[in-house]
Amino acid sequence: MAKNGIADSLSRLNMQVPSAGSTRIASPIELADLHQQNRELMFQGVAGSTKQMYESVQSKFLEFCHWSQRLHDNGSPLPASE
Repeated sequence: MAKNGIADSLSRLNMQVPSAGSTRIASPIELADLHQQNRELMFQGVAGSTKQMYESVQSKFLEFCHWSQRLHDNGSPLPASE
């Protein structure tokens, strides 16, 4: 992501981009918020047809995991064990 994109994401969270010589490290809460904001922005940038393809492939993968009994007790295929 370009620096302007990062700065935009940070500005939405009321955060500052550290200067080149800065030793400031974001707190874990700030990093979690930034991660979620980044995921949302990245998802918004994906075309509708691509989202449909991702959902189709994910659905088929989950169906395969269920059919082959590769789901964990919680119903998730992750973490992968093979």
